[in-house]
Amino acid sequence: MKTYQFWYSESDTYKATFEAESLEDAQRQLKEVFYGEKLLSDLPNFGATGKGYEADYAPETLIECVKVGA
Repeated sequence: MKTYQFWYSESDTYKATFEAESLEDAQRQLKEVFYGEKLLSDLPNFGATGKGYEADYAPETLIECVKVGA
């Protein structure tokens, strides 16, 4: 059997909620997520709802993989 490859991408979009004492507190907590200091799931009462999904498949990129040293 031969091996083939192609490119594709997928994108999910979510609406998320969490609790904070104030707008400033919410901004601070969100910055901590964006700077990698905490995970989204670490936000107080974090919740997310899927809002969209997109997929882009590129069949024109299909090529046969060549084994090096074979």
